[in-house]
Amino acid sequence: MVGQDRSEIRAVGKVGLLLSRRKDIPFWAGLILALFMAAALPSGGAAAQSSGREPSHGERKILYQAQKRFENKDLQACALILEEYLKEHPETGYARFFLLLGNSYFQQEKYLEAEKAYQRGLRLHRGDPLLNLNLALTLERSGRLELAGEQYVRAYELTDPADPRLLHQGAALLLRVKDYHKAREAARRLLKAHPPGQPEWFELLLHASLELKDYDEATAAVRQLLAINPGKADYWRFLAQLQLYRQKYAEAAAALEVAYRYETPSASDLEHLADLYLSLNLPLRAAETLEKNPEIRKIGQGLERLALLYWQGGLYEPADSCLTQKLQRWPDAKTYRLKAAWLYERSEYRKALELLRSACKTYPDHAELYPLRGFAAWQLEDWEEAMLSFRTARRFPATRAAADSALDIIEMLLAGPLQAGQTAVTSAVR
Repeated sequence: MVGQDRSEIRAVGKVGLLLSRRKDIPFWAGLILALFMAAALPSGGAAAQSSGREPSHGERKILYQAQKRFENKDLQACALILEEYLKEHPETGYARFFLLLGNSYFQQEKYLEAEKAYQRGLRLHRGDPLLNLNLALTLERSGRLELAGEQYVRAYELTDPADPRLLHQGAALLLRVKDYHKAREAARRLLKAHPPGQPEWFELLLHASLELKDYDEATAAVRQLLAINPGKADYWRFLAQLQLYRQKYAEAAAALEVAYRYETPSASDLEHLADLYLSLNLPLRAAETLEKNPEIRKIGQGLERLALLYWQGGLYEPADSCLTQKLQRWPDAKTYRLKAAWLYERSEYRKALELLRSACKTYPDHAELYPLRGFAAWQLEDWEEAMLSFRTARRFPATRAAADSALDIIEMLLAGPLQAGQTAVTSAVR
């Protein structure tokens, strides 16, 4: 064991890190393999790499005994051997003692003791990559995520060759603890040092920049993601969100349209897009969007909204059809009044009056019906019904003022002919 070739030892030491990069092995599993395979290196080679000289016979013996305990899962005995040795030799020149000690505590889930062991080693061997890497993982396991993120960045800087997954993990943890500036800097560094970059790296940059309200950098990141995977709906959603922040509403709507080609939108998604089109004064596009929801015509509120959009867009027949459907299935005074108002706007006064007569019988306490019925009768010069409608409207506080004004005008209109000569019609009305 003492005479084992150093190049072979170095090759064994890299196995764990290589495994951590394999896509078929989870990131954490690969890192743990890196930690504990490294801890089980033959003592002579490990010591030689740490100190630059051959270890003594006594040092090799201690490491061998501790490693055997470690391999046999006798972790307490492994730690005891190393603690006793380090008590007598606190300034040892070999990082392997502290690495193996920390790993024995880590395996027992004694993360505080593991952290202390790695820190003791780093005071003597600050540039040791495995001590730094193990400390990063220990800090993360103990929930000290900000320190863990920074430690992963340090481990990345010391690993040769540089492992971008360490820098990525550091950036991810910094983002998680909302240290957005450091997370963004780590993501930028990652993308610059390891082109062309992975999607998850651009995602980190996107999220950090978004939180920092750097919408230009976030937009650039999401466009890079779309170049990698143009069919991912989430990226188009992010682009739409960014365009909204930048007040580019037409571009936001276009991005959402693309997103919904790749992912079936929910009812709320369609509502959001319809609102966006309405803000752009495109009511028919809003209606077209809502019609993509097969349930929209199965609820009264949906039919009413469609009717309003079609009416605003100048398509009166579809608007009227929607209101008719609503009245057939979910009649209410508000819908009667709305349909009558539209008939009135189109000068279909007789149809409006007939509809309002029916509505007033069904909903006699709905104040808003009576003034409109009065004006429809007025247009038909049915003064008797007009005055009756306005007098009824006076009974409700909400419509009293408008009704009084209308009655005063009718009185003036009817009074005019009496000065020239009373007619049968005006006499009857009075």
